[in-house]
Amino acid sequence: MYYLMQAVQNKTWGIEVASHGFNHEPFQTFSQADQYTLMSGSISLIQQIFGRKATTFMPPFNSFNADTKTVAQQLGFTVFSSAVALDPPPYDFNNPTLWRLPVMPATSVEQTTAYYAPSDADRVITDIKNQMSIFGYAAVMMHPQEYSAWTGTAYDSLTLNQTAIAMLRTILDYVKQSGYPVVTLNGLTSPPPVTPIPAPSGNTMSPNTNTPIPSTIIVDGPRGTTAPKGNQINSGSQLAFSFTLLACVSMLYMFL
Repeated sequence: MYYLMQAVQNKTWGIEVASHGFNHEPFQTFSQADQYTLMSGSISLIQQIFGRKATTFMPPFNSFNADTKTVAQQLGFTVFSSAVALDPPPYDFNNPTLWRLPVMPATSVEQTTAYYAPSDADRVITDIKNQMSIFGYAAVMMHPQEYSAWTGTAYDSLTLNQTAIAMLRTILDYVKQSGYPVVTLNGLTSPPPVTPIPAPSGNTMSPNTNTPIPSTIIVDGPRGTTAPKGNQINSGSQLAFSFTLLACVSMLYMFL
């Protein structure tokens, strides 16, 4: 916990603390008033523990509805990140009040509430390439449990999952070699404004979902390749690692 707090305080380390609910609730099952209470409670806890106001909201279970986005804006969140499958295009990248920046690649797939089945490096890298080419950015979802050994019934937090660590190293090596800048989710909002991405069309599918995605969107590559302007988040691809280190901020008290 000390290491995490030091990392957050050191702004040069590029770590953002986002809200992921108060106690990992499926937000779409709550009234707008209850969602407001839960979301504001998470803001208060993050402020109390880290001395920072959360400006990115990531709904637990990717569960949300129109009320969730309304409440997020009311509470001053500027980034909303779910999954492409559940929050599909069109996206407004022209300096909106609330940036919708969903994830596509994921280093694991939730099998049960306790277990995340690992993906493989090639799959994650393919998804990174696809989201980069479609939207001009990629957001990678990870969970801390993945890097602990699975005993068959629970994660052993005292034993490292060397396979998962090796996979992450492979992914990071690819990112480094490709020249992609790595930023936080909120860091993706810094590029200059562009026109919104059009609604889904064509038959292209995301590798992780059955959601149609635009088949005509082309973006600039990381090494100076050219492409039509005005249909991506910015003129050069960027990568954000969305690491849900704290599934619910209330659990932080366990570490204090």
